[in-house]
Amino acid sequence: NTFSRFILYSYLNKRLKTNNAGADDAFGWSVAISEDGTMIYAGAPGEDSSITVATCSDPANNSSLSNSGAIYSFGINAGSFTQGMLFKPLTNGTLGASGTDYYGLNVSCNTTGKIIAYGTGHEDGSATTVNGTVNSSATDAGCVIVSTAP
Repeated sequence: NTFSRFILYSYLNKRLKTNNAGADDAFGWSVAISEDGTMIYAGAPGEDSSITVATCSDPANNSSLSNSGAIYSFGINAGSFTQGMLFKPLTNGTLGASGTDYYGLNVSCNTTGKIIAYGTGHEDGSATTVNGTVNSSATDAGCVIVSTAP
């Protein structure tokens, strides 16, 4: 209907950027939008920060974990976008990202945008169980992280 098309078109031509953009972050490499249109997630496989909190809304703008990667969330309300959380992989409370993991190559969310899955083929852990020990014993073994959004 006309009203639905008006709402859709009001979102077009918006440029999303992050609050900690850096050179070679590759922000937007992958994108997912919730079916209800209230959440957008964008992968940045080249993001370099070393935050140690999985969902940090004010990430340190540093470059100590080159190409570790991250997922950014944005809420959408009446055509306005608000940057939400930055997702980094945690396993048993330990930062699961290391340099050159490239998290954010892929991102997906459920219909409401409250559950997200993101992965990489470059994670180096040798764990063979869900939430197994974080290590760097298996080069490019890969990993999928499933998180819930607040």
